[in-house]
Formats: sequence, structure tokens, C-alpha cells
Amino acid sequence: PRSNQNSSFSVSQRSSENSYRITRQASSPSMGEKELFNFDKWVCNVMVKVIQVVGEARFLPPLPISGETQKRHDFFLETRIIKEIEDDLQAWTERGFPAHPLVLFICADPASDMAPSPRVQPGHRQGPDKRYRVLEIWTIRYEPIPGQSARSREIKASVFVKQLVLLVRSVHSCLRMLPCHQAVAKHGCKDPSAGLKYRLSTSTQLLDTEEAADASHEYRFGHVDNPFGRIMVQVI
Repeated sequence: PRSNQNSSFSVSQRSSENSYRITRQASSPSMGEKELFNFDKWVCNVMVKVIQVVGEARFLPPLPISGETQKRHDFFLETRIIKEIEDDLQAWTERGFPAHPLVLFICADPASDMAPSPRVQPGHRQGPDKRYRVLEIWTIRYEPIPGQSARSREIKASVFVKQLVLLVRSVHSCLRMLPCHQAVAKHGCKDPSAGLKYRLSTSTQLLDTEEAADASHEYRFGHVDNPFGRIMVQVI
């Protein structure tokens, strides 16, 4: 199947701020704009953090390389940064949140020497074989709750944040146990051009150049609720 034309993100100018900016306005008269903004910021940041954690595990070696300086320390977990993924995440926060999920494709690319960028290269397939073999599809989704229902939900911010930290830790601790980890080790991934590519999207549809992952293995990491919606993480 073809993906939607706007499903994949292009590089955007990164913000000079350290935190991601959320511009959604308060929708409930019983909740101040600032308080709702804080909930939205946590939702956005945990979705971004999950992608960063997966990206580091799949594209960077276990030990830091010399001169590696870009890191992000939030949710009590230090994460090394991949510039291309950071640029795509910034584009999502500016255009996609919270209406669209974050979908991260991890792909094997036997022709990686032709394209040193860690991104999947868009375009139509040539010949009977598809270039990319999808190893994992990560989906991080936020489902808002209608306003009337949200007003009846009492969830303390401190409890919500604690559950987000546990969610990030769960993803981080399980990465080495997923089937894709063996494939990453097999490719001998020492840098982003060593046989693996990624694509960040808002849709789970595949490109013409991608071969479907094995859908028989699906892992869910539970969900986290706040007064206005629910965050869910899963990987195929």
C-alpha cells in the first residue's frame, strides 16, 4: 500500500529552546490554560522520548563514541541524540501533535552504501524486489477524551508524571529482548549508515519500497491516562 503524501516528515528548522513547544489552547472552562498546557507538554515530551530511546538503541553503539556531545536528560534517563531524528521530531511537534500519532519504522537496507543518510529514501520501487525490509514499527499514540468526560476524571499530575517515567523505563528495559535487537546486532550497526534506516511518520502504511514486517509479533507497553486522554505505545 502507498503511504499518505504528507505522512513522512521533512527536515525543519530546530527551535533554540530546550523543550518542545505546544500551542494547543485550553478547551475546558474548568481548567486554566496554563495547567492544560503542562499536561500537553508532558504528553508530547514522553512521545518524543520514546522515539529517542528507540533511536539510540537501534542506531548508536552501546558505548559513546569520541566527541559525542548531544544528549537529552529527561524522564530520569539520559539519551544520546541523532540529529536527523531530532529534526523530524521537531517538525512533528510543530505540525502533528496531538492529532497524529508518531510512527517509527526501523528498516534493513542492503543498499545503504548508496545513501549514507539514516533516513529511508522516498520513491517508487524499481524491479520486483523492495529495497527496505521493515524490522520494527513503533506506534506512540495519544487519544483525547471528549471534554465532558475529561472533567469527571481526577488524575493527579504527580501520579501521571510517575507513570510516564515508568512507561519510558519499560520501553528502555525491553529493547534488548525484542526480535529486532538480534537483527541490529547481525547488521553490526556502528553508525547510522551501516545497514539500518528509519522513517518517522504519522501513518503505519508502508512505502512502495518497503517490505512488510512480521505482524505475528506485537508488543504493547500498557497505557498512561491523564484527565484529557490516554497514551499508548506498541511495537510490531
